[in-house]
Amino acid sequence: MRVAGTGAGSRAKLSAMAGTRTDGSTRMWTRATVLAIAAAAVLTACSADDQPTAATAVQTPSTPPAGSSAPSTSTASGTDSTDSSTGSTTDGDGSATDPGAGGTTVPGGSDTATGGDSSGDGSGNGDGSGNGGDQGGEDTTPEPGTWKQVTSLPSEAYPALSGANWSGDPSPALPADAADLAPGMYRASRTGDLTSTSAISFAVQRFERCTDVPDACVTFDGEEIAPEDIAPSGPTIPFEFPLDASVNVGVNGVDCQADNQVASGAELAVMMRQLDSDYRAVIAGQGAAVAAEDFPALTKALLDSPSGHFQLPECFSGAFSEGTIRWRGDEGPGVLIQFPMVPDGAGGSKVPESPSAAWIRLAAIGVDGSGGRTLYFDAGIQL
Repeated sequence: MRVAGTGAGSRAKLSAMAGTRTDGSTRMWTRATVLAIAAAAVLTACSADDQPTAATAVQTPSTPPAGSSAPSTSTASGTDSTDSSTGSTTDGDGSATDPGAGGTTVPGGSDTATGGDSSGDGSGNGDGSGNGGDQGGEDTTPEPGTWKQVTSLPSEAYPALSGANWSGDPSPALPADAADLAPGMYRASRTGDLTSTSAISFAVQRFERCTDVPDACVTFDGEEIAPEDIAPSGPTIPFEFPLDASVNVGVNGVDCQADNQVASGAELAVMMRQLDSDYRAVIAGQGAAVAAEDFPALTKALLDSPSGHFQLPECFSGAFSEGTIRWRGDEGPGVLIQFPMVPDGAGGSKVPESPSAAWIRLAAIGVDGSGGRTLYFDAGIQL
């Protein structure tokens, strides 16, 4: 069992975001709380000109919107009523659980499911269609050849921060072959050649409830494990995808407001190659600063680069640690760069072998009811 807050490294990373229990001991915030704090700071610091109109604050994990390419279920309980004008369904006390591609998962205790066709009669007899929220839900299907901004990604697409757990639903049983993955969300982590932007190799692993695998989770002495807490656990199986139009992707980016975007693997490959090129063009002339691990000098060089893609938005002041910048290419979401180098595993820092792999990190794979697959990446806060 990993007890949060006992490790010096974990405590140091989140010291500015730690809460205090009544007994005086320190407890680490969950990812949702950390991002909510960041959101409040961002909204305070941003000017109106900095704020994209199509998004909300720095992304806090939420359940998938209707129409998501990731599978989900629609659940509801309470008093029977259906509002056909909004796509909102409130089911009776029998509680209807409607597995349907694109439905919205409503946490236990909630009385409303929004954005699907999952109407229920109070006895658990919902129709299960959940077909993309055609009555008010969000369509998160990528548009060919471009990036599309969406409100949120599946909760499992947001990696856990230090001192916290992932959040969402457990994965189905893992098959012998990744090609046979059942509908659901799974942990995915890159393997093999990290420099490749034409194909991506990764390991697939189940998410399991922390109540079932507490040793794989962050736990707190004397406190119950939250039912939504999950963690990657168990064996892995290998998988490889081409980064082309045959696969969908979702990226949790960062800007003055939330920057969740979806596209195909082809658009992501272009974005990754542009980030790699921009970064390497700057670092190639910074040998002395690299050797000295002079982060301020390297950050300044990035901000001064001719590409203009490395930026320090005014709204970042007070929301992120000093030196945090954003890279934004010609298309796609913003990428948060908290430090201009990455850990070398020996207490120092190094130039990343693949800048895009370092700052656009594979987090999960989702399989929908028709077998469609979406790779989810995190380009936001990394602690």
